[in-house]
Amino acid sequence: QGDLPRAEDGHFTILSGECEVLQFPDESVPQLKLIYLYKKKKFDEAKKLLNSARILAKITELSGFGELATLTGVKRLASIRASRSTQTDILVLPKQPLLDCLQAKGSVAGTVDGAAPSEAIDFMRQSGLANRISPKDLILAA
Repeated sequence: QGDLPRAEDGHFTILSGECEVLQFPDESVPQLKLIYLYKKKKFDEAKKLLNSARILAKITELSGFGELATLTGVKRLASIRASRSTQTDILVLPKQPLLDCLQAKGSVAGTVDGAAPSEAIDFMRQSGLANRISPKDLILAA
């Protein structure tokens, strides 16, 4: 939350398990501290701090996240944490392959088949995932 996406970020697909969507109030001390701890690679302290974040939602296997910030270049609006109760496996589709996938589907000037960017994002969330293709096929597509 609060960070700009990195080049290696893109679309994250939960292959198994579940994740929690966490959020601190914007520009709050905990949010700024989380960003600081992450940049200093103090991951254990960051994990402890995340325990005080508000859980907005839980997302389960064959769902995805992260592409909104990647495609728009805006700061991330939430943090994602793998559930502590299950093992979670995630596939990362980095930004450039994500853009290549969108362009292969007919993307022109930020659209997919004439759709708005938000529809392109919905497409990435639903294509393959909603159809429940196998993780092996999803990796091959990526």
